[in-house]
Amino acid sequence: MHPDNKNQFKMEEKLVEKTFFVMECNKINKHHRIYPKTIVEKWVDLSCKDDSIIDIEYSIFNDDLDFEYIKESQVCGIIKNLYFEGENLFATAVFDLNKPEFEYFYNNESAFEKCTIVARGSGTVRNQTVQDDYELIGFDLILKEDSTFLSTEEETTKETKEVKEG
Repeated sequence: MHPDNKNQFKMEEKLVEKTFFVMECNKINKHHRIYPKTIVEKWVDLSCKDDSIIDIEYSIFNDDLDFEYIKESQVCGIIKNLYFEGENLFATAVFDLNKPEFEYFYNNESAFEKCTIVARGSGTVRNQTVQDDYELIGFDLILKEDSTFLSTEEETTKETKEVKEG
């Protein structure tokens, strides 16, 4: 039970920091979009500003993972840091597990292993390439299986293993 509920125990303050792979730049994703590194570098610059806060919102539907209390379009964390390793963008995010909607995560931090974050923004796409007018609005917490940026290599490996074993 969450401490905001009447007559319930008080939980210790619990902030959790998680690092996520966000995307590989200059590579076509599952939605046939290419994010040039020059555009994504602007996000990294934005995350380094002291007065910049980039929100993360829930985008997990109610039936997924039995997270009945997670509501779409609700801020659940912030980006602490964005950085590159080669063409790969990573994000360090901070979540406040004391919020009622994070009750499941409070005692089950491993639930984050089933999740990732993806960029949310708006702008022009021309010839499958995101253009310079793309504006980052924030990030969404989603299930890994719903990500357009994660490699299908793991899925292919899993399918191949299941076929060989079957």
